[in-house]
Amino acid sequence: MSRTSSLYRIAWIFYLFLALAGLVGLAAEGRRVDLELLVRSASWWVDVALGLGSGAVLLAAWLLVRKLVPAASELEELLARLIGPVRRDELVALALMSALAEEVAFRGALQTVAGVVVAALVFALLHLGPGAPFRLWSAYALVGGLVFGGVTTYRHGALAAAILGHLVVNLVQLRRIAALPAGDTAGLPLDA
Repeated sequence: MSRTSSLYRIAWIFYLFLALAGLVGLAAEGRRVDLELLVRSASWWVDVALGLGSGAVLLAAWLLVRKLVPAASELEELLARLIGPVRRDELVALALMSALAEEVAFRGALQTVAGVVVAALVFALLHLGPGAPFRLWSAYALVGGLVFGGVTTYRHGALAAAILGHLVVNLVQLRRIAALPAGDTAGLPLDA
C-alpha cells in the first residue's frame, strides 16, 4: 500500500466520521436532512453563483497571501510533502468528501447551535498544525469558515453554496499543491 493510499484511506475514515457527527448533530437539533438542507430549489442558481463566487474570492485571497507572506510558500511545500503524489480520482474524492463533511458538520450542525464565529473558530482549529506555516493555514481556514458561514446564513441554512465554494477551493488548491515537488518527507509530522 502506498503512502498516498494510506492518507487517502485515513481521510475517508475521518471525513465519514465528521459527516456522521454532523448528521447526528442536525438530527439532534430537529433539522430535517433532505434536499432543502442543501439547496433552495426555487433559487438553486443563487447557490451556484454564491458558491463559485465565494470560492473565487478565497482563492484570490490566497494568491495575495502567497505574494505577501513568505510562510505561505513554506506551507504549500509542507503540504506537498505530506500529500505526496495523488491520483486525479483521489484528488477529486478528497476535495468532495472534505467539502461535504466539513460543511455538514460545521455550517450545518455546529453553526446552527453555536453561531458563525464559533463554528469558524472550531473549523480553523481543525486546520492547525505545528509551526508558523500551519498557523497561516488555520487563519486562512478561519476566513473561509466565516465566508462559508455567511453564505449559509444568507441562504437560510442551505449548504449548497458553502459546499460548492469549499469544493472549488479544495479542488484548485489540492491540484496545485499535489503538483509541487514532494521533496524529502523525513521529519515531517504525518498527523499534521
